[in-house]
Amino acid sequence: MLKSLFQEDADSLFKRAREVAEKKETVYCSPMPVTTVCNIKPLCRHCTWKSLSPLDDEYNRINPKENIIERVLNGNKQGIHRVHMVSGWMGYELPDYFYDYLKLIKDTANFEVYGFFGPLSRKTLELLRSCGMEGYWCGIEMPNIKIFKEIRPGDNFVARLETLKNARDLGMKTWSSFITGLGETQDDIIYGLELMKSLGVSSVTIQMFQPRANTDLERITPPNIYEWSKIIAITRIYMTDVDLFVSPDTAPWGLRAGANGFSPFFSTIYSAEKNKNSLDGMRERFLSSGIVR
Repeated sequence: MLKSLFQEDADSLFKRAREVAEKKETVYCSPMPVTTVCNIKPLCRHCTWKSLSPLDDEYNRINPKENIIERVLNGNKQGIHRVHMVSGWMGYELPDYFYDYLKLIKDTANFEVYGFFGPLSRKTLELLRSCGMEGYWCGIEMPNIKIFKEIRPGDNFVARLETLKNARDLGMKTWSSFITGLGETQDDIIYGLELMKSLGVSSVTIQMFQPRANTDLERITPPNIYEWSKIIAITRIYMTDVDLFVSPDTAPWGLRAGANGFSPFFSTIYSAEKNKNSLDGMRERFLSSGIVR
C-alpha cells in the first residue's frame, strides 16, 4: 500500500487525506518543560538545546514549579487538550521531582498528560502511570538505523522501541515520531511508518529537519516543505485512526495533508491568545471548502 501511495498524484493524496481528517477532532498540545539537562553522551549532533545553551547562562536548569503552574494555567485558559512533559534524557530511571511535577500538573488542570523523556525502564513507566500519566511519547527519531547511530551516537534505538511497547502494555497511549531530511530513502520512510503502525501508536508526528546554529549539522539544507507535506498526507491515509500532529507554523501545509493535531501550541506565527481561534477557523475553512492545492 505505501509504495503505491508514494506513486500517487499529489492532489489526489491531499484530497484523500483531507477526507480522512474530516472525521477527526482537533487536538491542541503544548510542551511542559521539566528540565533542559540531558545526560546523553555524546550529545546528539542536531540537538536544539545544544544550539540554544551558549546563548543563555541559565539554559541548563530545572524549570521552577511556579513556571510550571503559570504555564498550566495559561494553557488551560487557551483551551489546550493535552500537554507533554519534556526533558533531556535523564537515564532509564527519572529523578523523584519528575513525579512531583506530574502530580502538580494533574492537580492544577484537567489535561491529558504525556511524558517525553526518551527511553525509560518499565518500572519507571509503571510509576508514571500510577501517578496519573495517560500517555508516553518516544520517537524512533530516524527510520534508518545507520543514520540514527551517526546523528544520535549516545542513544539506543532498540530501547526506544521497548519503551513504546512497555508503555502500550501498561495501558498508556503512545505517541511516536521521526525526522525527515537527513538522507533517508523512500524505503526508510516506509519502514518508519510500518514500524509505528505495528507498535499501535495513537499519535504521530513527522518532523522536517531544521538545521540549528552551533550544532554539527548546521550546514545541512532542510527538506522541501511540499515534499514533506506529501509524506504527511501518506501518513494520514495509511494511519487513519491516529492523531496526526504538525507545528502551528506549518498549519496550512499540514491541514491540506490531513493533520488534526497541533504541537507545540505556542508558535511563532500566532500569539498565544490568537492561536486557538486562528487554527480552529483555519481548519474549519479547509474542511468545508474542499481546498486541496
